[in-house]
Order: sequence, then structure tokens, then C-alpha cells
Amino acid sequence: MSPTRRRFSGTMNVLRFNRGKFVAAAVAVVALTTTAMLVASVRTPSLIGAALVVIGVVASLGVSYWVYDASDLYDFEWSYAFQDHDRVAVVHAGLDEVSETLQARHGSDFHTVSFYNRLEVSGPSIRQARRLNDTADTGSADPNQPLIAIGRFDWVVAFMCLHEVRSEHARQRLLTELRDGLAEGGKLVVVEHLRDLPNAAGFSIGVFHFLSRSSWSADFAAAGLQIVSEEKTTPFVSEFVLSRGPQA
Repeated sequence: MSPTRRRFSGTMNVLRFNRGKFVAAAVAVVALTTTAMLVASVRTPSLIGAALVVIGVVASLGVSYWVYDASDLYDFEWSYAFQDHDRVAVVHAGLDEVSETLQARHGSDFHTVSFYNRLEVSGPSIRQARRLNDTADTGSADPNQPLIAIGRFDWVVAFMCLHEVRSEHARQRLLTELRDGLAEGGKLVVVEHLRDLPNAAGFSIGVFHFLSRSSWSADFAAAGLQIVSEEKTTPFVSEFVLSRGPQA
């Protein structure tokens, strides 16, 4: 775990940023349990429904603790490939969980930029995260103006944020911009949950907020990027290191 993070901070962030969903789940459990007590004819299905909601919430929080608090996700193992004085750009969607640790660890030249004000669709959790963390926008809202300087950075890091760009076209365009920001031999790091079986088991319908691996592969290819390496941090998180493709 990163020394800048506290125990349970990841799980608490999940609760804070998604509190509306957890309140709705609590209301559903109370309503189903009350119905079971008052209406004998639907007692069994109501209790089963309430139990399923509770199981879903417990599973989601358990996986969140595993991923965000008990794993080495925030050790940023890929960052140990940074060389002193490499130029690094960290892009985020309004919540920067990367820069503080990386700057404390490396003597690199850091540039941090938010693309929040470019999101075509912004989910309630990222709006809540941005509001609670009071993160200022540092990127242009003009899609014709690159977020980061062309050909400047040895590393560009996008940590748990690109899935917030819900439009495939906009996501591929943003990835193309990030590719263009890479210096010769530069690398782009993309860290994301995937829409797959482990995440479906852990997050239930929340898995549909993530993208499938095939979608990411198509986005990378459309942006002129190729996968250099792919690692798993727990069964729930994939870390992609990408470079410019041969035709980019």
C-alpha cells in the first residue's frame, strides 16, 4: 500500500463517492423486509430479494477493500521503470490519486492535467469525487487543443479514469492525444477495471460501468497504440503499458 494512503481509505472513498447507490440499497432492504413482515403471500420472495441486495453490497465492499486497501495497486509497480528526470504526465477525470505518491518516489518532471471538463457524460460518482476533493480543472475544454504537449513526455499515466469517457469516439480521440504526447520511445500506462466475470461477481450490475478488454483493445488500436505489457493487480484490475504502434 502507498505510504500516502490510510487503511480503509479506498473502501471509504467507494462509500463516499457512491453513497446514493448505497442509500438506495438500504432503502430497498428495508422496503423488502417490511413487505415480508406485512404480506405473507410474498414473504419468501421479499426476504430472498433483501438477502440478495445485502449480499451484493457486502460483496462490493469486500472486493473494494481487497482492490483498494489490501492489494499492491497503489504501489504503482509500473512506475519503477521511470528513470530520473523522465518527463511524466498524469491525466485524470477530476480525482488525482497518482501524482502525490509518484512525485515523492521519483525525481521526474511531473505535469498533471484533468480532462473532466471534456467528458461527454459524467457519472454521479466522479462528480461526487471531484466535489469532495475540490479538484480544479487544469485542462482545456476545447477538443481541438491538446491536453498535453505533443511529443514531450516519456510517460503518460491514466489511472482508473478513461472509462469515464463514455463515448467510444471521444475515448479514442483522447487516447490519440495521449499517444501524440509521448516522446520517442515513450509509454502510456492505462489502469482499469474490466467488464469481465471477476468484476461482475464483485460489483454485480456495477460491472457495466467498466469496458470489456475487447473494447479497450479496439480503442488502443484505433488510437495507434500497441500493448507492450499487461498485468493483473488482483483479478479485478488490469494494468496496460502501451507504446506508439508501428503506423502511428
